[in-house]
This record gives sequence, C-alpha cells and structure tokens, in this order.
Amino acid sequence: MKNIYFTEEVSIGGSLTCPCGCDAKLSDITLSALNTLREMYGSPIYTEQGATCVEYSVKKVGRSAGSTHIDNGDGSLAIDIKKKTFKSKADYFHFLSCAYQAGFMGFGQGIGWFDIHKKDKRLHIDMRETNDIVTWVYY
Repeated sequence: MKNIYFTEEVSIGGSLTCPCGCDAKLSDITLSALNTLREMYGSPIYTEQGATCVEYSVKKVGRSAGSTHIDNGDGSLAIDIKKKTFKSKADYFHFLSCAYQAGFMGFGQGIGWFDIHKKDKRLHIDMRETNDIVTWVYY
C-alpha cells in the first residue's frame, strides 16, 4: 500500500513505523483507511505513534502484548493522533465521524482531551475486527 499523504505530515514529528528502527509497519488495510480518512477529513493529520514491535511496545512504552500497535507480521492496526490535528471540538467530532466511515472501530481518548490543564491529549484509533465501535478513556 502506498503512503499517499503521510511522508511530509509525519516528518513534522510523528511516526508510522517503530521508533527502534525495526521493520514494524502499519498493515496495508490500516494505511489504506488512514489515507481514506485523510481524504475525507480534508486537513493534515498529525500522528504520534503507529506501528511498533513487541520489544518496543511492551518494554519501552508499557503496552500490553496484545496491543493493536504491535506488528505481528501482518502490520499494525493502530495509530495515535496528535491534538494539533484538530482546530476545535466540532472539528474533533468531525474527525471521529470520518474515522468511523473510513473503517476505524477502536477509539481511545486521553481523559484530559478538552481540559487545558491536563497533559494527556492523545487519540488512539484502530482497525480492530468488530461489528461495534469500541471506545475507552486513558486515565
């Protein structure tokens, strides 16, 4: 799958691949959905973290071994989005709608998303296999 949009946008400080330098990458279906999301959203999407290997994800970041960020050979299903992607609350909810329409089914949000005093401002989206949207809040 060709990365249509994210070479320049990611170079501003995000990553689609594992920071350790291994060959972990997003799955073709995730990258395709991310490109579709970018087209639907109509504005740059700034990424925090995409694919990781087990070593990096579990030992360095503290994620579970079942994290959708981990590339187990078929590519990662998840990507974290930076808050600077959104211009307003309405824009944030527009993004969520576009993400769902593009096929993303997992949505995790930092508890401090709209509180200027909180530091946790990440949004996790993933391509998990489910018929229902799965949402959670990071504490």
